[in-house]
Amino acid sequence: MTRLTDQKLLKKLAAGNVRAFEQLVKNYHAKVFLFTRKLIGTDVLAEDLTQEIFTTIWERREQLGSILSLDNYLFILARNKALNLLKEQSARHNREKSYAHRFEQQINEEDRIHLNDYQRFVGKLADRLPDRRREIFKLKVEEGLSNDEIQKRLKISMQTVKNQLSKAYISIRESLTEHLAK
Repeated sequence: MTRLTDQKLLKKLAAGNVRAFEQLVKNYHAKVFLFTRKLIGTDVLAEDLTQEIFTTIWERREQLGSILSLDNYLFILARNKALNLLKEQSARHNREKSYAHRFEQQINEEDRIHLNDYQRFVGKLADRLPDRRREIFKLKVEEGLSNDEIQKRLKISMQTVKNQLSKAYISIRESLTEHLAK
């Protein structure tokens, strides 16, 4: 009986009968919505997609008279639209991820350039330090030695290492502050 009703509904719909369309929506909206929500996973997108499916049916109404199973037609249409939406979302996600990665690389490159400029500038400032202070500072910063390793290598007291590093940091910090204030 439902099949005949669906067939009659489709024939009337194919003829442009608005009431037949309203009846079709009334009969199938909940089923189509639940099916699309199951495929897509969100109520908002499922509702949008359901509306799009019924809009497509109205736009194709003249071709619907030859459909044998309205259930099959609706669910195949819903499945295809859901898959297309998921593909679009995936493609959009991949594009956004790619843009973000390129942006991050660009920023990282800019950061590296700034860091290199900063390191060169600090190196020039370090070159102005007194000889022993410069030597201790470069062992600490450029070679990454600990205070203990510097003390042993240069055969000087730990207090001398600490004092010279402190004075080096203060001198370089003051020069950087002056430079940045310009």
